Amino acid sequence: MMMSQHSTAVEPARGAVALLFSTVVFCVVLFKMEFGVIGDSDTFWHIKTGEWIVHNMQLPHVDMFSHSFRGEPWIAKEWLSQLIFYGAYKAAGWKGVLLLTAAAIFATVWILSRFCLDRYRWSGAIAAMFVLVLFAAIHFLARPLILAFPILLIWTIELANAADERRLPRWWMVPLIVLWTNLHGGFTLALMLAGIFSAETVLAAGARERLRVALQHGAFLVLLTLATLLNPYGHEALLITQKILQLSAPLKTINEWQSPDFHSRRYHLIVLIGLLAMTLYSGFRLQRFRLVALLLLAFLMFTYTRSMPTFALLLPIIIATPLTEQFAAARSQSAPQDWKNDPIFGWFLRHSAKLNGLTAVLAGLAALGLVTMNDFDLDQPRHPYGGVEFAKANNVQGKVLNDYIHGGYLILKGIAPGIDGRAELYGNTFYERYANAVFNPGLEDLFGFLDEQDISWTLLRAGSAAVPLLDLSPDWRCVYADGGMAIHLRVSDARNAAITGMCG
Repeated sequence: MMMSQHSTAVEPARGAVALLFSTVVFCVVLFKMEFGVIGDSDTFWHIKTGEWIVHNMQLPHVDMFSHSFRGEPWIAKEWLSQLIFYGAYKAAGWKGVLLLTAAAIFATVWILSRFCLDRYRWSGAIAAMFVLVLFAAIHFLARPLILAFPILLIWTIELANAADERRLPRWWMVPLIVLWTNLHGGFTLALMLAGIFSAETVLAAGARERLRVALQHGAFLVLLTLATLLNPYGHEALLITQKILQLSAPLKTINEWQSPDFHSRRYHLIVLIGLLAMTLYSGFRLQRFRLVALLLLAFLMFTYTRSMPTFALLLPIIIATPLTEQFAAARSQSAPQDWKNDPIFGWFLRHSAKLNGLTAVLAGLAALGLVTMNDFDLDQPRHPYGGVEFAKANNVQGKVLNDYIHGGYLILKGIAPGIDGRAELYGNTFYERYANAVFNPGLEDLFGFLDEQDISWTLLRAGSAAVPLLDLSPDWRCVYADGGMAIHLRVSDARNAAITGMCG
């Protein structure tokens, strides 16, 4: 009798669990994380770049947004993502941007869920999916990287499968990396991973076959590298990652490019310690090239906070075969009778139809919520909404010194910033001068920079170290202080002499 209850095929249940988990994450992103998802300043200049491309029917080769570097060489290396985000914004405002981002996260979680449920014991797979998705949520933002996450997973799964089966990756990897190259600059990681997995396959071949296999994989790697040149900027897109990583000054002060602060990210620290403890306790061992891949991801994660999601998403893919070969209990169930060894597996087999019904209900509620949702009000402390409205209402003239994180918002509102999130444009020298003036200024650092850049007004966070110095200077006057923002005008600039305001 019990066997008949579990005679349902495993595959429909696997699909039902993956779809439900992905839908739950989609709904959480859509209705719980909405401000967090679109809260990053870079989102704004990405959208504005997409708008510029559409209106000008060409791709930019020089900066057209800032006042400090206007006309200097700059490429929109993520032009395709920027067009997609602008299309979503044009079609449905911030709701469209949020929906696009949530859909990309849904695809990412669904791909990861399908893989984990296919390769791992379901009770462990479900727990791992929850832990790793929460780990990766640090970068669930409306930015080009989110559109590249599904491609990253598909790419790595195919590389791992090809290495397991001792074959070349399939031909569709070539157009896939072309798409990735035009979506996001992280495609350089794809080439490194392809090289590592190819080396594993070559060394696993027999002595007589090794040369032939090496030539095949070498040719395939060359083809992949050449495919990355199929973008509007050619080799410049391939070199941009190296250029960014050489920018020591921005990388020291921009949060996402700094090493993770585990005082503020205790959850991530606990997960990493837990993984280390389980590895040491179980005696789990990785083959050398899987270990190299994992160490590469770990190095990137501990060096750059923005790489933490990549580590979390790729970890279960890289270790899948070694783990399930060493520990039979970790393997996924493939037959209905396996419910005896994993009650959670049995429960999902029995209730897969109900899971599909619950997914349909959640999807319907999400659709209803989207229809009734008001568009977003960007009047948040993170964005200089009130300050920008004051500046526009009073027609403030001249060049502005702004906080780094507000540059994208200024671009969206049609105000040329002095700096924004395009670190590769501004470079080390300028960024060091800017950082010294705003973050930890002496009088010469701040006022020398203001004169050097011919700044007429400042829009800075009220807690910025530069604001008290501006308050005390007879050459500057405060006209706005609200919502955590402050605006100061240069006294000698006659264009803004008539503007009055109140500062607390």
